[in-house]
This record gives sequence, structure tokens and C-alpha cells, in this order.
Amino acid sequence: MPAKKVTEKNIWRTLSVIDVNKYKEEKGGLDYLPWAHAVALTKEHYPTMRYMFDRFVDGNGNSQFVNMLPHDKGWTGIVGCTVEIEDHTHHMILPVMNYKMQATLNPNAKDITNSLMRCLVKTLAMFGLGHYLYTGDSLPNEYEDVKEPLVRPVTTKTIPIDTSKIKPIANSDGTPINPNQTTPTLS
Repeated sequence: MPAKKVTEKNIWRTLSVIDVNKYKEEKGGLDYLPWAHAVALTKEHYPTMRYMFDRFVDGNGNSQFVNMLPHDKGWTGIVGCTVEIEDHTHHMILPVMNYKMQATLNPNAKDITNSLMRCLVKTLAMFGLGHYLYTGDSLPNEYEDVKEPLVRPVTTKTIPIDTSKIKPIANSDGTPINPNQTTPTLS
């Protein structure tokens, strides 16, 4: 029997009922869902979920993740993100902002990176995950008319690792690349 096509309605009903309150954090009086939890919660239901950040080309042909916009005191910027879940796509943009949700003047790399990840979470909210945080509600929706699973079942497999094959990273002559290096590699 062919797999049932996952509709955008099914995605919304699956993700919008997840209670993200235990993961949310607060900064500057505003609640937010950290990106790591947003991605993990989404991938639990849709392991093939993909995201991509917009790339902008400046006047010199350089590609970057922020669209720089002139300001009378410097510059500010906008970032964008596209998320694809089961052949359904949403795209969002977001100004480079500080934790008070104000546009950042002359942002640095951390400001831009933080805004990229905020944009990812905002785009996931377009699919339903944590959307109620944006509407000021305290709990997600409930759907009583859902009678069947809305996602394909996911199976996982644990693969044992032979730890006897783990050895420190080394140069070709066997000496450690960094004597303080503790990161193992598999042979």
C-alpha cells in the first residue's frame, strides 16, 4: 500500500499541538523557543525536514547571509530562511535584531547568526511549531477530530560502536596533532 501523502494541514496539526512551554526561554520580557529544541522537535516528526538560509550578493559579488541596508548612522540588515517539510515549503524574513526585538545598527557576526536562528524558528512556526508563542497564547491548540496518525512512523536503529577502534587524532607519523587533543576518530 503506498504511503499516504502528508498534507500541509497534517503538518500543522502535528506541530501546532506540541507543547513547547517546557523548552521556551525568556529574554527581555519575551518568550522564545531556542532553535535547537525547535529543530529537534520538528525532526522527531519529520526527520527529512530541511532548512536553508538566504544568501545575498553585494555590489562586489560577495555572497553573504545578510542583506545589508543603509541607515543614516551605518547599516542594518535582513536575513531569510526557507524550511521544507515533506515537499511543503515556507519562507520568512527577519530584521537583524537585538534581544529587545529592535533592529540592530551595524550588527556583528553574532547578531547576524542569532537572527538567522530566530528566523529559522519563526519559519518553523509557519508550519505550526510554537506558533502560539507569537499569538500570546499560553497553550497550543487541540484537535479532537484527528483520528489517525498525521505523520509516517519513524523507526530508529541503534548501531553499536566498537570503542576499541577509537584512537586520538594523529599525524601520519603517529604523533598527536595537538598533545591536548581529546577528540577521537574511528579507524
